[in-house]
Amino acid sequence: MLATSRDRLTSHGWRRVPIDHLPGDRAVRVLVEALRVGDPDDDRVSETEGLARVARACAGLPLALRVCAAVLAAAPDMTADELADTLEASATRVLRLGDGSRSLHAVFEQSRARLAPDTAELLALLGLAPGPDISTAAAAVLAGVTEPEVLERLRALSVAHLVSGREGRWRMHDLTAGYAASLCGGDEAPERFVRARRRLFDHYASTADDARLNIVALSGQRTPDTFADRAAATRWMDAERAVLIDTVHVARELGETRTETDLPLYLNTYLKWRRDFGDLEDLQWIAVRASQRGGDEEREALSWDHLGAVLRATRRFEEAMDAHVCALRLYTELEDQHGEAVSRSGLGAALNGERRFEEAIDVLRGSQAMFARLGDVLREANACNHLGEALREVGRYAESVEAHQRARGFYHQLGEVHREAKVWVNLGAVLAREGRFTEAMEAYERARTMFQGLGDTLEVVRTETGTATCLRGLHRTDEALAALDAVVGFLVEERDPHHEGLARYELGLTWAARGDAVRAIPHLERAVELLAENNDPYLRDRAAEALVSARDSPDPVG
Repeated sequence: MLATSRDRLTSHGWRRVPIDHLPGDRAVRVLVEALRVGDPDDDRVSETEGLARVARACAGLPLALRVCAAVLAAAPDMTADELADTLEASATRVLRLGDGSRSLHAVFEQSRARLAPDTAELLALLGLAPGPDISTAAAAVLAGVTEPEVLERLRALSVAHLVSGREGRWRMHDLTAGYAASLCGGDEAPERFVRARRRLFDHYASTADDARLNIVALSGQRTPDTFADRAAATRWMDAERAVLIDTVHVARELGETRTETDLPLYLNTYLKWRRDFGDLEDLQWIAVRASQRGGDEEREALSWDHLGAVLRATRRFEEAMDAHVCALRLYTELEDQHGEAVSRSGLGAALNGERRFEEAIDVLRGSQAMFARLGDVLREANACNHLGEALREVGRYAESVEAHQRARGFYHQLGEVHREAKVWVNLGAVLAREGRFTEAMEAYERARTMFQGLGDTLEVVRTETGTATCLRGLHRTDEALAALDAVVGFLVEERDPHHEGLARYELGLTWAARGDAVRAIPHLERAVELLAENNDPYLRDRAAEALVSARDSPDPVG
């Protein structure tokens, strides 16, 4: 005997055979066969792409596919693309589709009717949850019960095939989620649902703040005991990343100003570290606008500064300057000297990016002095480091080394190993600019060792580009070429196009220095493209000049 059920059959003697969602090609085949049964001459069976879109909207669920086939059969003038457009607009539209005798909505209603009341309530509450999944802990907060209590209900939903769970996280299929969301009342949600969503948003914000404090904590600094250490906080952020980002977007749609402004702040350092600049920029813009809407000038200024830092990271320095100037204006009006110093430091870094070094030096010296007066050693170190970069670019090498050494000393004192390693990279760049290649290599080696100790492989590899520059300066071209080949390969895999452009530029220069223009030219051509695409016009022009020289080489080796 074969029996089918949405519930899991557990009685003795039953052998369970789970039927999963149909893959794309099989789902399309179901639609095609159903259309042919209704009309052997139905030419919509050839609308392959449209039928594939319908199948995706149905998530491979056999009943949904049958219902959609019936809808097409009842409307011979409707194309598969037209139906797909309707379905893709909203999961709830799939739920409402029917052929007069059956609908997905009715199936879900029957499943819900068999649930215990508290489990049925949890199903509705899960329709409020942002993101692709939810942890057991967050589900408990949402339901306002203990974790053991919510776990029992989640397992009951799993038995009914309404959720699936793995490693403490639970997710619903898009169609199930659409049904669950339809139970919450939309804009007219009952007060208990509003309170539940508020609890969940507050939980995400407070836990993200605790995680942030663990991640940014200086050596020996006390942190919230929510997480055992920085690694545990980072693991939580990794697991909740998509949920937290979606929470901000949902909060924006709902006008939840507190969540709109708080969560981007708490996610700032983590998302920068993960190099998720696209999401981070979106979140900071949301925070800026929410702060403006709420009249919170202090939070608006902070959000402008964070936005400026993201724009600097993506090499959009002119926009970054505008953001930092907005922050500076607000902090000045608020008579917040510390905030003003932070904005000046960011502005100086953006001026560096725009190669307006003399202006940057003036701004950064002022910022450094303000931090020194206020006793903020960490941010004074940041300003010193930016200052050292500006001084290097105007040829004031001794002052540059002094500024970097001051920053390095502060970072070492604070236990800021990653930042200290970055300063060693900058010191290597100054020494290499002076032609002190052996000393520069020693600085790069210190940085590389520190990055290795932190497990930051990307920075280890980036540092090798500087080392290779020194090897070329010491006429050790074979070693330089081997190092740069490895660097380029790694950066291609990591999708780090700007640093790939820098490495290819160095690789092209090294082949040219060896007299092999044929091998230099492809790397220089690619470097020009990458540096142009990643907003580095200065080095793009240098690479273009090197490319012209290589092409004009009288006797290239090939």
